[in-house]
Amino acid sequence: MNQEIIGKFVSEILYSDINIVGKVVGAYGKTGIIIQKMNATRDTIKKEYIKGGFSFICLNNSNQEWEFELTDILVKHRLGKKWNKQYMLFNNPTHYYDYNF
Repeated sequence: MNQEIIGKFVSEILYSDINIVGKVVGAYGKTGIIIQKMNATRDTIKKEYIKGGFSFICLNNSNQEWEFELTDILVKHRLGKKWNKQYMLFNNPTHYYDYNF
């Protein structure tokens, strides 16, 4: 089961934000995966704001470009109930910051 997710990317879902966790590099047992941690460097797209909402609204919030870097840190995770609610697998590294929240 876990072998098919090796090479995919794990991100943590935090309401409207998505934080990159890392790349799945291995599996162990029935529900265990090994993740190589990743860092995302700051979004480089210049944001356009107008007045509105709580204070401002970012017009190009969906135009985000992040650079990703693998670290040497390996962590183990178990796939379970919390996993399905808090983490998600992607084919590409995914990181998103909601500038409108």
